[in-house]
Amino acid sequence: MDFVEPPQLENPSGVFVSLRGMVTSKDYDPSQQDERAKKVRDEKYAEVSVLLSGAPYWQFRFRLWLARKYNDIREEVAFLFGYRWSVFRYVAYELGKRMVDARTFQTPGDTFLLVTEELRRAIDARKTGKCLPALGELAAQRRELREARKRHHPPRTVPNEAREDPSVAFKETQILNDDSSNQMRGFAVSSGRITAKASVILGPTDFDKMENGSILVSPMTTPA
Repeated sequence: MDFVEPPQLENPSGVFVSLRGMVTSKDYDPSQQDERAKKVRDEKYAEVSVLLSGAPYWQFRFRLWLARKYNDIREEVAFLFGYRWSVFRYVAYELGKRMVDARTFQTPGDTFLLVTEELRRAIDARKTGKCLPALGELAAQRRELREARKRHHPPRTVPNEAREDPSVAFKETQILNDDSSNQMRGFAVSSGRITAKASVILGPTDFDKMENGSILVSPMTTPA
């Protein structure tokens, strides 16, 4: 399958930082990145100051202040959550295996389809030697519903007719692919162009299919 990269918007800073870039550049220094980032930030702030005036301008300044204040916290929380999930997932899966043995769950993965109150009921029942197969059936129903929902594509615009307007169409954040075509269209999240083998990762169960040096192709990614 060929991957077709859409036209790229030029990065205003022209700076892309990666671990590879840091270790391969003999002259790299974090202060250089800070200086370049500050220069671009000041230039863009000046441009916005010229374009906006009155109420919209103070609203912009307030939101900019808010973003700067909490940006670091947001990234730290995302990192810590993802870092610990690799441990918690095994614990949750072990709970599911024990509930399968107790004849409450149908599969160990049922743990991830039930809410806290339902899991507590399952645990309490196991303590007394009882089973609650209804919870396993509930998890199966939710799994079936989840798979059905994954087959539906959300509207690209609301209302759908708005996508016929060129001023709206170019802002669409969803690209629908033709199943009969051998081309896959999407949004690139890295700079530049490269030709390499692609690893199509549709979910956590495909992580072991990721090959070193390949291009990651996925419906959605997060820092975790």
